[in-house]
This record gives sequence, C-alpha cells and structure tokens, in this order.
Amino acid sequence: MKKDKGFTLIELMIAITILGLLLFTGSFVYSTISNRWDQELGEFNQHFDEARSLILLQTLLSGVMPYVVRTDEQNDSLPTMFFVGDQDSLLAVSRGGLINSEYPEIFRLTALPNENDKFDLIYQSVSTQTTLLLNTLQEIEFLQRIVLMHDLDDIQFRYFGWPSFQSKNLSTEENAAAQSWYVRYSGVDKQLNPEKIEVQLTQGDKIIRFSVRLDESSQRFLEHYLSDLSEP
Repeated sequence: MKKDKGFTLIELMIAITILGLLLFTGSFVYSTISNRWDQELGEFNQHFDEARSLILLQTLLSGVMPYVVRTDEQNDSLPTMFFVGDQDSLLAVSRGGLINSEYPEIFRLTALPNENDKFDLIYQSVSTQTTLLLNTLQEIEFLQRIVLMHDLDDIQFRYFGWPSFQSKNLSTEENAAAQSWYVRYSGVDKQLNPEKIEVQLTQGDKIIRFSVRLDESSQRFLEHYLSDLSEP
C-alpha cells in the first residue's frame, strides 16, 4: 500500500501566501467598511444634533410671550414690554424654555465667538418659578447655560413689528405700512413685542433661514395698566 504524502515546502509556502492574502484582503475590507460606517454615523449624529437644536430654537422663539414690567423700581412708573432684540442677541421671556417646561423662562440668546474663529449660539436662562421679574433695571442672574449651536459662521436675528404702542393702537388700513423689519427691536422703548422673529444661520455654504410668528396683539396686555394711569 502507498503511504500518504505530506505537503512539500513549496506547497506549504503557497498555502501560507494565499492565506495571508485572504487575511489582508479581509482586514482591508473590514477597515474600509468600518471607517465608512464611523464616518456616516458621525455625519448622522451631526445632522441629528443640528436638527434637534433647530427644533429647540424654533420652540423657544415660538413661545416668546408679552411680559409686562415697569421701567424702573417705582410702582407708579410706566409699564412696558420685556423684550430686547439685537442682530446677534435676544433677551425675552418664553413659554417654550429649554430647561423648565412648566414655567416660562427668562432667557438670553447670544452669538459668541469661539476658539475656531466662528460663533456659538449660547442659551442662558432662569425660571420665573424662582425669579420674579418686575422692572427693566432688575439684575437677572442666569442659572442655566447651554451651547445651543456650535461653529456657525454667522447668526442674524430680525424683527417685524410696529414702531410703537401708539402707532399700533391708531393703526388703520392706510398706515399698515408702518410695520417693518428691524435689526434691533426694543419692547422696552416701543411698549410692544414684535409680531415675527426671523433667524438666519450660516455654516459654510449652508444657510438656514426661518421665521416664527408671535402674539400680534401684545398691546392688550398694557391697556389696563395705561388706563389706570390715565384716570384722575
């Protein structure tokens, strides 16, 4: 009977070479798929965070409410609206606060430069549950801080509304054109909140622009205060 022969040295080397090639190919394919998966997962997480931040920002701005305060610490001082909007910041009160959903929040949005020569949108707030806002001279201690958006190239706010409480009350169809867009809108000076807020966010070649509608009759919150002042 013939004895079974084992592998020759050349056959063994060929088998090892083929096995090495298979292992290398498998490792390369796995590494490529893994890197691609990590990249796509990172992009997904980034898009998810961006979408979540946009939803939070829209909810916050949509909840901006008319909030009556006094112009100073005297009880007989003029009533006005707590709202100060600039091109790169906003100070107001919202029912759609990001920290405490049960009580309106006094909040401040600010575009601040970061270490990457870009801008972060910072949200600061304190709940009206713990802070009673009475006048425009009152110092507000913001207890919460969130980086709402990161590494933006530009952040711009605009406001649509009436130039003053008086123009709103005397409005007719003829002077409806008095409403216009502002890059700065002070409810403290105008005794009104704006009726719309527009936000434009720029990141690279991507521009996101949206607007929210606010209460269009914020003057009604002041009417009984002003009527009390006009009585002899």
